Amino acid sequence: YKSTSSILQPVQLRDSSVEASDHNVLESQASIQNTVHAIKSRLNVISHNEVESYSLQTECQMCGIETIISSEPTNETYLPINKAVLNGTVAIGIGQTQLFELSSALEIPCMSNSTFSRQHEDLSLNIHNLAWEEIRKAGEEERQLAMEAGDIDVDGIPFCSVVADGQWSKRSYKTKYDSLSGVATIIGFKTKKVLFIGIRNRYCVICNRAETKNETPLDHTCFLNWTKSATGMEAD
Repeated sequence: YKSTSSILQPVQLRDSSVEASDHNVLESQASIQNTVHAIKSRLNVISHNEVESYSLQTECQMCGIETIISSEPTNETYLPINKAVLNGTVAIGIGQTQLFELSSALEIPCMSNSTFSRQHEDLSLNIHNLAWEEIRKAGEEERQLAMEAGDIDVDGIPFCSVVADGQWSKRSYKTKYDSLSGVATIIGFKTKKVLFIGIRNRYCVICNRAETKNETPLDHTCFLNWTKSATGMEAD
């Protein structure tokens, strides 16, 4: 406070350390902007790649050093964002249209339909290969338990107790037996793990559209592998 005509009035004081801090921040921002401008002006973009993640191959115009700048980590344990998003869509049962709407609500770019389809095919192949590898391991485990229990026939081949059942995509008990797809599963009795999965499909949307238009189907991964009745899927 200072005295003016015997009246105390408040005086606004500003800490010198605050002023110095603000000054340093402004200098840092200016330095960063100058550095970014210098980098941009001296880097020449040679090529770019947008297959998995966005990356730029650049060359410094001063020293000639080439560098690849990637939008995501490139180590083997990292799951790329596109694959992670697609894995989530498969887990919750949505498609590219729903993903586009969700991305719009979050105000983030969404992959195109062609990219979504390509990533979906790659993910399906990875899931398929991983599933069969786990099935193989489960079979080895069931076999080992059977041998340890002495469940071996005269030829030295272990026999395993299993539980098998079939399912269809629509209810078929005492009603129409016209399901377009079905699956049969064999589960080990001791390990409770899946030992086999068999899928039968009577319908392929691409083949059906081409047949309706009297056209030849385009090259595609066709899942049509059954032409008989739905009741015969489980026995097969």
